[in-house]
Amino acid sequence: MRYVKLVMKRVLSTLQSIEAVICGAGLFIVTLLIFAQVLNRYWLGLPIMWLENLALHVFIWTILLTLLITTWREAHAKVEVSQEVVLKNKPRALSVHRLCLVIIAIAAVCTFLPLAYDYMLWGMKYPEYDTLIRWVNLGWARTLQFVVYVLLLVHLLHIASRDMANLAKIWRSKSGE
Repeated sequence: MRYVKLVMKRVLSTLQSIEAVICGAGLFIVTLLIFAQVLNRYWLGLPIMWLENLALHVFIWTILLTLLITTWREAHAKVEVSQEVVLKNKPRALSVHRLCLVIIAIAAVCTFLPLAYDYMLWGMKYPEYDTLIRWVNLGWARTLQFVVYVLLLVHLLHIASRDMANLAKIWRSKSGE
């Protein structure tokens, strides 16, 4: 059991590192593309239309992937007033609240996962290419969307298992702290 936990921890850590590198590279590439477009348009007077389109595609793909980082860092948008004010000195209630939020997020991802899967299959069956960048298949974004949902589910399940273990520890303790 300890070996499985160690392997899962390494897999999640590696996955998180890969996600962070891809997102960082995506933002860097978008910055370079926009900078090149500004130089070409305003300094050289030669706008290259496909640069802007490519930057938009890379930006959208990067934004989709940043959902993963905000999830595993637990920095996603949530109602924190209940955590910080109402449940401030109630560790059991706070732990239950955190677990409920994660369960709701898992339910939402599971609701959209089959739709994203069908959308991905549709994109593979009917390739649709960009107007200005002929080699960019828009089905890639559909596939990425499905992959993001799967990885979101993995991260949320990890957070839920950790929160359940913490809740169990709190409930076993006499003071509830």
